[in-house]
Amino acid sequence: MKHTGVIWLGHADYLDENCAAVQCAVNGVLSSVEGIVSRVKPVATTEKEAVQAVRELVAEDVCGAVLVLTSWVECNVVMAALKELRDRPCIFWGFPPDEVEGRKESTGAFVSAAMFNGVLRRLGLPWPTLYAGWNDPEAVKQLSAFSKAAR
Repeated sequence: MKHTGVIWLGHADYLDENCAAVQCAVNGVLSSVEGIVSRVKPVATTEKEAVQAVRELVAEDVCGAVLVLTSWVECNVVMAALKELRDRPCIFWGFPPDEVEGRKESTGAFVSAAMFNGVLRRLGLPWPTLYAGWNDPEAVKQLSAFSKAAR
């Protein structure tokens, strides 16, 4: 059966141990959702890396994708990924600061999600944005609904 895949997007200036801890926490949530196959992979920070990550994912014959805005990310990087996924359902996930390993972590993902959602609305594109922390039960609920619909 087809599955929903995951693309990790971010900015090179934010890829540090805090971002890695957030990515592991987010991956744990994604891996718990039926129909989503998630692996911790390098975060794509350029258009070229985003396109390559999507092409690798599409080769798995996925039915949809969760684009995780792991940190602040430039719009052109997200758009490069989205162009490659234009024939599949996608959901964007940006999260507010939350606790990881006893520390409050913020990578700028929430701001990226708000910025990119504005772009999607202005372009009239239908892809939803999830604004929820990885500890928020609403995230699992919405990701599960998305994955089920994509399948």
